[in-house]
Amino acid sequence: MPKTTITSANIAEVLALLVETPARIATATAVLTETQLHTPPSAKEWSIAQILAHLRGFDDVWTHTIYAMLTTENPHMPVFHPREWSKVVGYGRLPFTTSLQSFTLKRVELVVVLQKLPEEKWARPAMLGNHTHSVFSQARRLALHEATHWAEIETLAEQLQKM
Repeated sequence: MPKTTITSANIAEVLALLVETPARIATATAVLTETQLHTPPSAKEWSIAQILAHLRGFDDVWTHTIYAMLTTENPHMPVFHPREWSKVVGYGRLPFTTSLQSFTLKRVELVVVLQKLPEEKWARPAMLGNHTHSVFSQARRLALHEATHWAEIETLAEQLQKM
């Protein structure tokens, strides 16, 4: 992923993506049953609930790193794999509505924190494993990662509605 300069326009774009994720998931899944949401289309594909669990794992881990950057001067943190974290907490086994509500509330908290930041705070760094990241790069990574799963969720939801 190419580096992007921290500007007010780029920050606004990241914030918009972060806000959009829970809304798009909610819209795409509104008419589906719990069974549909937890049923993968094939043995090698994820269900919508599993995709949400995956997104929640990334949100937990990467949001934690953002908060660490904002509260600690240049923290050095080990890399925690979000997929493993999602398995540890069992997000994929939760009722979908409960999981989406929790994801949405945590997202509101993150966006409120980020919206208040002056531009220079977006550059606060951390060493994550062997890589240096900033508040901006982590928030952008999170937003772009989630955006890659929108089409997947929306397509799967459309297929399930036709069944």
